[in-house]
Amino acid sequence: MWSKIYLCLLAIGIIVMAFFTYYSWTWLQSIGDPRSAWDAFNFNKRTGVYSLIASTGALLLIGNIVLWMSRSAWAMWTSFVYFTVFVILLLVLMHLMGTQFCESHSVCDSPSRMVGPLLAAFGIGVLGVGVFLNQFLVLRLHAKMYSVNPTPVVDGEQVADQVEKKPKQPRISF
Repeated sequence: MWSKIYLCLLAIGIIVMAFFTYYSWTWLQSIGDPRSAWDAFNFNKRTGVYSLIASTGALLLIGNIVLWMSRSAWAMWTSFVYFTVFVILLLVLMHLMGTQFCESHSVCDSPSRMVGPLLAAFGIGVLGVGVFLNQFLVLRLHAKMYSVNPTPVVDGEQVADQVEKKPKQPRISF
């Protein structure tokens, strides 16, 4: 059930983000007043970035539930790929196209070309490390809570297995 909810949210997120990406791009193709096109582009790009952050947070939340229930991290890593694709589209490609539009139409003063790509790289790196650590912690907590063979405790002390294990003999091969 949670997997289906996750996939529905992912589809909605992709549609919303595709809309904001396309709509931002269309403002750069506008033949009207460059100042109003620049303002509308920035508004839609910023709204797309905020929507991306919110939708990625929701996907990661549902992805954590899927991870806990199925012990499979596909939803977490799919959320990471979703974030990566749209952050590259919005903060790298759209940012570079926007700065080119800004310079060619003299709408703003010396825009920084590196802010968007640096933010994208930082966000992708932080989210990648976060997803990895989250996966590790959730799976460890799940293993501790639902241990298959817990060590028996007698009188407050853990009892070792009754079977003595013989040390392995080294293999000699010729």
